[in-house]
Amino acid sequence: PLIAIDNMHSPKSVNDLLLSNKNYERLAFDELLALELQREEIIKQSIENSTTSFALVGPTSLTGALINSLPFELTTSQLKSIDNIMSDLADNKRMVHLLQGDVCSGKSIVAFIALFRAVECGKQGILLAPVELLVTQFYNNL
Repeated sequence: PLIAIDNMHSPKSVNDLLLSNKNYERLAFDELLALELQREEIIKQSIENSTTSFALVGPTSLTGALINSLPFELTTSQLKSIDNIMSDLADNKRMVHLLQGDVCSGKSIVAFIALFRAVECGKQGILLAPVELLVTQFYNNL
């Protein structure tokens, strides 16, 4: 990386200034690697240093009824995500999850089912939406 930094700060040719230059690729890779390692360390420390949480245990009949009453079938990926989240909700360790997916891929229903499970266990929760359109959809459909 030192050669890459040196070539960028003191270019020896016009080629050293091009974004397609290997120096930029090397520095971009190093930066992404550093960010990923930091993220992993933050998650590790967060889990190690956190106090225990409450486990959501008890009957799942209402959550099951909600899933069965949906006017569509959940995808295999949604069911797998729900299973992973439910498993973690039943544990007393703090959860660290990021549910990723394309626009309109069904992330909201997975989040709603997890929230519903918390309510079924006597807890409270909130479903946040980043845009007004999604808030309106939640209000009208959930």
